[in-house]
Amino acid sequence: MVANDGFRNDLGAWDTEIPAMVSGTATETYTHSFPRGTTPIVPGDTVSYIVEHYKADEKDEYPTEPTDREILAGKIGATVSGTAKNYEGYCLNTQISIMSGELKKIEGNEDIVVLKLYYNKDEIGGGNNGDESDEIPDKYQKKIIFKVVNGTWADKTTEDIITVVTLLKDGKWDENGTAPLTAPTGMVASTGFLQNTGAWDVEVPVTVSGTNTETYTYTFLRSTTPITPSDSVYYVVEHFKANDDRSYPMTPTDREILFGQIDSVVTAVPKSYTGYYLNEDISMTSATLKVIATEADIVVLKLFYDKVIIPEIPEVYHKKVTFKVENGTWADGTTKDIVVYVTLMKDGESDPNGTATLTAPTGMKPFPNFTDGQWDIVPPTTVSGLHDEVYTYFYLPEVILPPTGDAVMPALWFTLMGGSGLLLLLRAIRRKRSWSM
Repeated sequence: MVANDGFRNDLGAWDTEIPAMVSGTATETYTHSFPRGTTPIVPGDTVSYIVEHYKADEKDEYPTEPTDREILAGKIGATVSGTAKNYEGYCLNTQISIMSGELKKIEGNEDIVVLKLYYNKDEIGGGNNGDESDEIPDKYQKKIIFKVVNGTWADKTTEDIITVVTLLKDGKWDENGTAPLTAPTGMVASTGFLQNTGAWDVEVPVTVSGTNTETYTYTFLRSTTPITPSDSVYYVVEHFKANDDRSYPMTPTDREILFGQIDSVVTAVPKSYTGYYLNEDISMTSATLKVIATEADIVVLKLFYDKVIIPEIPEVYHKKVTFKVENGTWADGTTKDIVVYVTLMKDGESDPNGTATLTAPTGMKPFPNFTDGQWDIVPPTTVSGLHDEVYTYFYLPEVILPPTGDAVMPALWFTLMGGSGLLLLLRAIRRKRSWSM
């Protein structure tokens, strides 16, 4: 269609959206109109303004031409607002729509008020199961499904819990934003299943992103002994990351359910959490598996992780140094690794090519029957480079040999030589003693 002289060709619009398909036998009329190019001022000092409606397609993209266009009139100086249309399965995107404007005398194209209303799919977020509209575009939302197996939720129900979270960034809806997530708690094992074996298949994060649907399943294991042809039973490994106040959470950060052969000794493999280290002094890392007759027979290994404390100095270069002690203790009687961070300095400023002073621990004490403590590598007093370094102070086992020429009990020599007859001596300390046969 082409506008007549004196009318705006670029503002032509149908009075009603023309459908792609029609039905019924009633006559229908659709009118395409062009507004005047000059200011259409009527006795009431009114001018025309336009409201355009853009409905996103299946790819969530907006059309170049509006889905609907309205040409309305209002009094000069008045603030006018667009009225949203009711498109089934869609909601108005108030965050990007131009909803209102102030009318003024039209002397050029730029004076014409054009309100633009955008609509997006809205099929989730509302209702009990999150499968109804909630007036928030689905493009900004994420569906989470929680399942429970061999047990119930805290309210004794077993139906999936479905929640829809809205992604935000800087306080606004955003496809690239994040949303907090709270996992259900208080699950109860069904009869015949063990309460303390309940675990998520995947750790539930406290913050989520992305618009893909995610599912988390909480499962309890049977209370009967799961013996396979190889006579193996399950055991549990729980990992606890310290809180900011250095306390440990009641619920493990991660939980693994593994299998091992009855009467075998199993050892947990520590996880690598950035900024944390395993607290070996309080962790239970190994145990012997046995037949599970009661819940108390299940082996549960617990590993505790403490935060690495890094000096809060801005824009500095740190070097991590770890001191270990073997077959003995530090001066204070503990055996936990000592981790220090030193700051590399050059010409009075932090520099990756600088150096730092290092002070090694002293006063170490051997365990009984160990002696001759020494460093595997003597710690230097000055260090450089950003790579981590480890120094271990160890004590050697004390070996007692009889004085030359003395009679020796055969059993004693066998003990010293070992069943294979091969004597491996790290250090021999001769002590003057007398043996009686």
